[in-house]
Order: sequence, then structure tokens, then C-alpha cells
Amino acid sequence: NTTLGYIYEAAHSGTRDIWHIVSLRGKNLRHILTLLQMNFPDKIDVFRWHALNTKCDEAHLYVHTKAFSELRESIQHYGNDIELNEFKKPTFEIIHSPKLFQARIDINHYLQREHIKFLDPQIPILANNGSGLICKGEDIRQSILDMVDIPMYTAQTMSSPKNSKPGAIDAIIEVGYGQKTRALIKDNQVNISFTEYFGDRYRLAAITRDLHKLRLEPSRSLEAQLI
Repeated sequence: NTTLGYIYEAAHSGTRDIWHIVSLRGKNLRHILTLLQMNFPDKIDVFRWHALNTKCDEAHLYVHTKAFSELRESIQHYGNDIELNEFKKPTFEIIHSPKLFQARIDINHYLQREHIKFLDPQIPILANNGSGLICKGEDIRQSILDMVDIPMYTAQTMSSPKNSKPGAIDAIIEVGYGQKTRALIKDNQVNISFTEYFGDRYRLAAITRDLHKLRLEPSRSLEAQLI
């Protein structure tokens, strides 16, 4: 709650520019984005590299409302290889953007002021900032700060479990209320057992114990232990 408070405060403190939220899909997407950023400086902001594979690349962007129509027309000149889709309503409450650097500073000061420390996790964390599996407490702190003002490198993050040795990762579980990971795993073709949990902290404690049992009873599936 504190982190989101600082983010919203930073987003509201500017001129309240309106940004369209769009996805771009197609091949050779990096080259197209380079051209767009040259033609529309300060008017587009990549906030997620969603999927990178041999079939199709996908990135999610904020596009300034003053440039949206012109940018859409520019993309049409690239032919049918690039698809633009506006998948959320326009907003001024952006995140994962360098424009929110002040919020990153404020959150870092808050963590220091409140003497908040992060222990090494007993179960590795899959952070959506491109770092892959996190096994150190300091890296958890860094990933929280990265959430504020750098893009989500989903494709790079998912390459960590995707390219892991067979059997190195038993399962991936999402804890929270975002309900985002299942789509990311599917879109990035990660073939690892996955489940998600959304509920109160008491049930979460029981699930955490079940995850630890997974180490002791590897022959049982994750789904069987969560029942």
C-alpha cells in the first residue's frame, strides 16, 4: 500500500498527461520501436516486453494522447506485419516508467527510514524485472524499486525458468491478486507446472508449508499437495 501510494502521488504530481495503453505485436518489433521512438520522442514509453519468440514479438506501450492518432497512422505504413491494440482505457496513472523516478527515491527513503530489511527467501522468487530467479534479500529490495520506474521484462524473466535444467524447478505459484502470471507463462511458452493462490494469510501459511513438503516428497504433484 505504501509503495502504490508513492507511485500514485508521483503520477498525480505532473501535468496529468493522458496516455493510451497499447500493445504492439509483430516480427522485427525492436526495429519498429526504434523508428517510432525517433519519430515520437517523449511521446511513447515501453513499459513491458511481454513476449519474444520466433513467431511474434509483443511489447506494451504508453502513447501520449497528442501523438496517438499520428502514431497509429505511421504503423499502418509498415504493412500488416505490425498489429496495434488498445487494451485498456487511457490514463495518467502510469507505472513502470522512468517518469516516476521520484517515486523510486521516495520508496527507497521509506525503506531506509523504517529499517525494512529483506531476508534471503527460502523459496526463490520470480521477479518481473528481467532478473529471473531471485535468491538474495537485497535483490528483492532492488526488484521492488525496479517495479516503479523500469519496464517489465517479462520475456527475459520467463526465459529463466523456461531454459532451466529439467527438474530444477518443480512448480511456479503466483501469490496475490494480480492474476497475471498464467497468461505470461502461456505467451512465453514456459512448460512448468503452475498454480495460483488468492486468499487470506492463514490459508497462505498452509500453502507455504505444502510447498516446503514438495522438497521432501518430490513424487507428489504440486496440485495434489494443495488439495
